[in-house]
Amino acid sequence: MPLAGKLDCCLFDKTGTLTTDEMVAVGVVTDFGEMDTPTPMTKVTSAAGLVLAGCNSLVVYDGETQGDPLEAAALKSLRWECKENGNKTTIVPKQQSEKREAGQPFLVEGHKINNLEAITRHHFASKLQRMSTIVKDSR
Repeated sequence: MPLAGKLDCCLFDKTGTLTTDEMVAVGVVTDFGEMDTPTPMTKVTSAAGLVLAGCNSLVVYDGETQGDPLEAAALKSLRWECKENGNKTTIVPKQQSEKREAGQPFLVEGHKINNLEAITRHHFASKLQRMSTIVKDSR
């Protein structure tokens, strides 16, 4: 995402929407020169994971995460989730289940980040062609 200004193309396969109503984020391509196989979402770098987990417009309403389906799919594939914490939204790794492994914390400069708090969201502005979110590690 921080390199989005350098993108020449972005490809999406919408054929799955004919057979399922769920969007699934498969991975992130890190080497744009080669367009290699995407890095699986659970194995992305901490920098990419922090951007995907933190920069979103998702909210928790009536106990369910609501918002952009692409952002929700990315967060779900990272094995992270939004939690309601009073009047704040926190983003945390999911717990292990019978079928899936737990979400992993992100490692930045030797510090494990496993709890992000959305401080401010600047929603998408078509004039600026961007959105941003200010988050903090709420240890």
